[in-house]
Amino acid sequence: MIIDAQLLDEIQKKAAESHRLWANLCRHKSPDDKVQKMINYLLSGTEMPIHCHYNSDETLVVLRGEITIVFFDNKGG
Repeated sequence: MIIDAQLLDEIQKKAAESHRLWANLCRHKSPDDKVQKMINYLLSGTEMPIHCHYNSDETLVVLRGEITIVFFDNKGG
């Protein structure tokens, strides 16, 4: 798979059509796969719900734009 401007433009279009202003392109076969490979396109103004990965890590690579990441402890603070 080549991640190029055309692919990102296609995912961006899907995000713009979504009420939550983001779209995912899943590259893994199952939620049980050891590695979850996804391209997430979040439009400006999108807020990702607070979530936690207890048994895995999450790597973010910004291909366009910028993001703000807020980290919480186990108590939500």
